Amino acid sequence: MKKIQYIIAALFLLAVNSAEAQTQTVNIKAPGFVRPLVERWIAEYQKINSDLSFQLGQKKDNAITFVLEEKGEKKEERLRVGEHSSGMAVFFGRYAIVPFTGKDSEAAALIAKKKLNDKRIKNLLFEKDDLSEEKSDKLEGKLHIYTGAQSFSVALPYAAAYGLTAADYRGKRIQGDDRFLNKAVGEDAWGLGISALGNLYDLQSRRLKDQLQVASLDDSKKIDLTASLDEVLEALETHTVEGIDVEKIGFAFDVNNLQLNRFVNWVLTDGQQYLHEYGLLTLSQKDLISQQRSLHHQDIARR
Repeated sequence: MKKIQYIIAALFLLAVNSAEAQTQTVNIKAPGFVRPLVERWIAEYQKINSDLSFQLGQKKDNAITFVLEEKGEKKEERLRVGEHSSGMAVFFGRYAIVPFTGKDSEAAALIAKKKLNDKRIKNLLFEKDDLSEEKSDKLEGKLHIYTGAQSFSVALPYAAAYGLTAADYRGKRIQGDDRFLNKAVGEDAWGLGISALGNLYDLQSRRLKDQLQVASLDDSKKIDLTASLDEVLEALETHTVEGIDVEKIGFAFDVNNLQLNRFVNWVLTDGQQYLHEYGLLTLSQKDLISQQRSLHHQDIARR
């Protein structure tokens, strides 16, 4: 009888160890403005799948890292991911980059009189070429410009939308995640910064964070940035607004990893329902289907 009990216990331990061996730990490197969404995805996915465990960190050997698309950059589906040469980029949604100031600040009052459009934003945020013949903007020199310096900062794609690079910005570069811009701009009466909606709006109240104010835009008839986050997202999904850059966001990962493929496929289907809740915009239906097909074709090729 004892011998049978020992055998049963051994088989049980073997089964447990086998299950643990099949569970893969995935490191995910994500920008701060999308981290709450990733945490929600992880929680929901693990309710129905036990083959993956997740760690959100900054390790170099991340199995999944985020990709912020930049206008004008060469679009390549296949990337180098960590030590793998079989990487793939899949876009799952979009995010909006918005100019902002401190609430009721000197900068906010000054901008409200002039309003911001693409030309004025370019003159204010970026250094002029030495050979430029453009007249100086009356706001130049009065505002203090703040942008992010991290590799995941939205300063990079925002500059690319104007045909420039992060090195072309005026003013101060703030180290760390873009969320640190809130404090820097909020405490400077003349501060002007740019950040993603997810950093500027409170996800619970759905309103702008107390110390912040979105800069007045010349295109304000198309959108009310003082409205709720949900109303802003709805407007941005139907209108293009000068001064607000909307870009795609996605994953880079090892396409040969079956478990990662399953997770990314879940994000492109069931996971889409959480985008608005966390301040992101959906892809167009055409783009979403294209990404789903791309992942499916790579899955077939892998098999």
